[in-house]
Amino acid sequence: MTEANVVAGALDRVVEELSTARRLLDEAYSIGLWSKSDDCSDNRRKRQCLRETDWAISGALRALNGLPAAVDAIARDLRALVAVVEPLPDTVTETMGTNGELDATISRMSDEVDGLSKRAARLSAELRGAASAV
Repeated sequence: MTEANVVAGALDRVVEELSTARRLLDEAYSIGLWSKSDDCSDNRRKRQCLRETDWAISGALRALNGLPAAVDAIARDLRALVAVVEPLPDTVTETMGTNGELDATISRMSDEVDGLSKRAARLSAELRGAASAV
């Protein structure tokens, strides 16, 4: 297996993890939006979604460990996302009401995750194309 295929495979893993992160962010954003249950259960679920988002983005970053410089920009952006999402679960308290700032952060992160996923998928396709051309 060529180095390009190894990197492309790692990038595919990144895309999978970011897809999971995007789904979780969308869920966290919509909790309590359509119907109200007791705030405690909504907040617990939102906190859990944010924890799992952190795990997914961290998993995407781990997939790039030890790979060549071609993925440095994506790894740097993943590290920046981890720095934003890691403290978020602790900001959601049991009795917290609606928090527009948190919702805006979640929405921005979802957009960033989506853009990063598209970049990783594009780079993976380019690497696979280059490897098959050889």
